[in-house]
Amino acid sequence: MDSKRIGFIGAGQMAEALARGFINKGIIKAENIYATDIMQARKDVFASFSANAVDSNSDVRLMLSSKSTTWIP
Repeated sequence: MDSKRIGFIGAGQMAEALARGFINKGIIKAENIYATDIMQARKDVFASFSANAVDSNSDVRLMLSSKSTTWIP
């Protein structure tokens, strides 16, 4: 597993399924996933599996470097 970072603008069920799948397949570590959502409950879901729940779309962008991949479900 390398140091890629993935960000989700919207932490809905599709983003959760992708994130959990990436983690379970060893593609990325949970601590390298960033997600934001307008609903605190959805951010809490991401935090529950050690992903980073951030407050805004800008926060996701700031956490990702130029070599990162961003998913927008």
